[in-house]
Amino acid sequence: MLASSLSGRLYLGVARVLSAQGGSHSARFAAWVSQVVGAFGSGSVILRLSRARPVPISELNSSAAGVVARSLHDKVINQSENGYLGRLARAIVAWGQESIVGPTRLVLLAGVWVAAWVAGRFVGSFVDVGGHPGILSKYGLVVLAAFGSLSLLAWARSMAIRLGFRASNPVGEGTKSSIGPMELLVLLAVAFAGALAALSSGLGGMAASAVLVGLLGASVVIYRPEVLLLVMAAFPWVDYGARVLLAGNGLGAAWDEVFLLVSIVALFIAIFVTRRSEALVPRLLAPIVLVAVAAIGSVVVMGVPDETATFALRVLLQPMLFFFLALLLPCDDRWFKALIGVFIASSLLLALHGLYQYVTGAPMPARWVDASETGIHTRAYSIIGNPNGLGTLLLLGASLAVGLAVTPLRSWVRVGAAAASVVMTACLAVTFSRGSWLGFIFGLTCFALLAHRRLLIAMAAGAVALPFILPSVLIDRLAFAFSPEYLAKSLTFGRLYIWETAMYRIADHPWFGLGLGTFGSTSANRFGYSPLWIDQYYLQLGAEGGIALLLAFLWLLFRLAKGVVASYLVQEDGLRRAFVSGVFGGMCAVAFANLTASYWETLTVGVGFWFLAGIATRLGLERGVPPPPERGVRVEVLTAREPNRLSE
Repeated sequence: MLASSLSGRLYLGVARVLSAQGGSHSARFAAWVSQVVGAFGSGSVILRLSRARPVPISELNSSAAGVVARSLHDKVINQSENGYLGRLARAIVAWGQESIVGPTRLVLLAGVWVAAWVAGRFVGSFVDVGGHPGILSKYGLVVLAAFGSLSLLAWARSMAIRLGFRASNPVGEGTKSSIGPMELLVLLAVAFAGALAALSSGLGGMAASAVLVGLLGASVVIYRPEVLLLVMAAFPWVDYGARVLLAGNGLGAAWDEVFLLVSIVALFIAIFVTRRSEALVPRLLAPIVLVAVAAIGSVVVMGVPDETATFALRVLLQPMLFFFLALLLPCDDRWFKALIGVFIASSLLLALHGLYQYVTGAPMPARWVDASETGIHTRAYSIIGNPNGLGTLLLLGASLAVGLAVTPLRSWVRVGAAAASVVMTACLAVTFSRGSWLGFIFGLTCFALLAHRRLLIAMAAGAVALPFILPSVLIDRLAFAFSPEYLAKSLTFGRLYIWETAMYRIADHPWFGLGLGTFGSTSANRFGYSPLWIDQYYLQLGAEGGIALLLAFLWLLFRLAKGVVASYLVQEDGLRRAFVSGVFGGMCAVAFANLTASYWETLTVGVGFWFLAGIATRLGLERGVPPPPERGVRVEVLTAREPNRLSE
C-alpha cells in the first residue's frame, strides 16, 4: 500500500492537511491526486516499505533466481544432514559439547591464558629473564606466573559465586560444572603456555600460543559465533591492537582478511551444520551486485593494473561484507544487548581518548589546519589517526546514544546513554571536522523525523542559541569555510578546484570513469596515480568508476535506508526501536558527511556503518522481542522444509 511507503506517508500527510481545509478546490484536487497516486503506489516495488525487509531463502518467490537459490540451499542442507562430511561435522560438534575444547570451558580457557600472559608480562617487567643463567631460572618464573594467574582466577571465580554472579551453562542441563583432574591439567598447560609466551621471545612460546589461539578460535567458530559480532562492535580497538601486536611479523595488515575468512566459515557452520542461524536474502542484494559489477567493469575496461584494482575493490567492497555477517550470524536478545553495550563503550573510549589528546595538546601535522586558524592548537584523532575519520566514527556512536537517551527505557540506561552522548559530542567538536559537524546536524534531523518529531522544535531552538553558547573557536572554524579567503584558496588549488576537476573527468569518461582507484582516492595516492584527494566520496566514485557505479551506489544507499526504516516500523520493543532509529540517524549523518570527504574509505568507518546497518536490518525480520533462546547448541537432523524450528 502507499501508506507503507516513506514518501507515500509523507504525501498522504500533506493531503490530509489540505483535505481538512474543507471543500475547497485545493482539497478536492488533493483527494483526487491521492486516489491516483494511491492506485499507482499500492503496487510499486520502489516505494513501498513492505518489500524492504529481508526474506528467508525458503520463502523466496517463484522467480528463476529464487528457484535456483532455494535449490542450492536445499542441496547443501541435505549434504550437511545425510552426506558423509556433514555427518562427520555434526558428530564433531556433538562431541565438542562435552569436551574441554567445547563452549563450556571456552571462556575459562581464554581467561586462564590472558591472566597468565598478563602475569608473565608483569614478572618480566621487574626481572630480566634473559639475564638469568640456566633454564630452571627462566621456567621457574614461568611456572610462578602460571600458578599465580590460576590462583587469582580461582579467587575471582569464588567471589563471583558468593556475590551471586553464576554464569549460566552455555551447553545444556546435563553438562558438569565442576573441573575434573584432566581439565585441571589442561588449564595448567594453558596457563603455562600463556606465561611462556609473555616471558619468552622464542618460537616455543609463540607456537604454544598459536595452538591455543587456534583452538579457541575453532571453538568460537563452531559454538559461539556471536562472539564475532562483539569483535565487530569493538572493531576500532581490535583493529588497532591487532595491527600493533602483529606488526613485527608482517601479519598486521592482513588480519582483517583472516577475520573475514573465519567469520564466513563460522557463518557457514551456523547455517548448515549447527542450524543456529537461517539463510536470509536482503532486499539490497541486487544493488550490491550491481555495484560490484560496475566496479569490476571499470577496472577491466580501463585496464587498471591488478595490484591497484585489487586494493581499490577491497576498499570499496570489503566493508559491505560486514553487513551480511551482521545480518546472518546468530544473535539472540542477550547478545543484541551486549553488542549495543560494546559499541557504545568502544565509541566512548575513542571519545575520551580524543578529549585527552585535545586537553594535553597532542602533536598533529600542520596541514590539518589553515595558517590563519591560530586558535586551534590541536585536533583530536585518537587511535584512528585522522580527525575526520574519528569524527565520522563518532557520528554512529553519538546517534545511537542519543536514540537510547530519548527513548522511554530504564532510567539507568537513559542516563548512561545521555552521558555517553555528551562525551562523544564534545569529542566530535574538538575534532574540528566541519563535515562531521554538518553530518551530525543532518543525522539528528533524520532521526527526529523518523522517531521523535517533537525534538524538531527543541533542535530549532538549539540552532538559534548555539552561536551564543559555543566557544568562539568552533564558530570561527565553521564560518571560515564560507569566508572569501577560504573560497579563494579552495578555488585556486583546494577542495573546490579538485571537485571541479572531478566533474570534468566525469564528463570526459562518463560510463566507466578513469578506472577505479586511479584518481583522487586512497588507492590513487598509494600507487602514485595522483597526489590529490577529491574529498567528496560521490564525486570520487563518479570520476573513478563512472556514472554507472555512482548510480548503483546511490541506489544501494536508498535501499539500505528503506530496509532500516521498514525495520523500525515493525518493532514493538523500546530498546530495539531506539537502536534502529539511532542507527538510521547515524547512517544519514555518515552519508551526508561524505559530501565533504571520502570517509567511507576509512576501514573502521566502513565496518561500523555496514555492521550497524546489518543488525538494524535483521531486526525487521524478527518483529519485536524473540522468545528466550534455548541453552546450548542443539545438534539434530532437520529437514529442508523445517528451517525455522530453531528460531520458533
